[in-house]
Amino acid sequence: MSNLAKRVLVAVFSVPLILLAIRQGGLCLLVFVDLVIVCGIQELFQLQKAKGWRPQRVWGTLAALAISWEFFFWGTEHIDFILVGVILLVLFPELWRRDSGSALANAGSTLLAVFYVGCLSSFLALGSQ
Repeated sequence: MSNLAKRVLVAVFSVPLILLAIRQGGLCLLVFVDLVIVCGIQELFQLQKAKGWRPQRVWGTLAALAISWEFFFWGTEHIDFILVGVILLVLFPELWRRDSGSALANAGSTLLAVFYVGCLSSFLALGSQ
C-alpha cells in the first residue's frame, strides 16, 4: 500500500471521528484531544531521538496532558502555575541524567514538544467551554 493510500484511508476513518468528538463535546472531546496530544508528542519525540536528542518522554507527555486538562476543566485560570511547573519538571531531572548528552538540547526538545503539541492541541479543549 502506498503512502498516499494510507493517508487517504486514515483520513476517511478519522475525519468522521473528529467531527463526532467536536459535536459531542465534553469528556468525549477531552479524550480525543488527549489522544491527539499523545500520538503527536510521541511522533515528535521519535523525530527528536533520530536527531540524537534525548527528550523526557514520560514527563513531556504528562506535562502536555496536564495543560489540556487545565484548559478543559479550568480554562486559563491557573495556566501560569502549570507552565512554571512544566518548566521545572523538565529542567530538574536533567541535572541528574548521566547518559543524556546535552542537557540543554534534551530539555529544549522536551519543552518544544510540550508547548508545540500540547498547548496548541489544548486550544480545542478550551473551545469546548
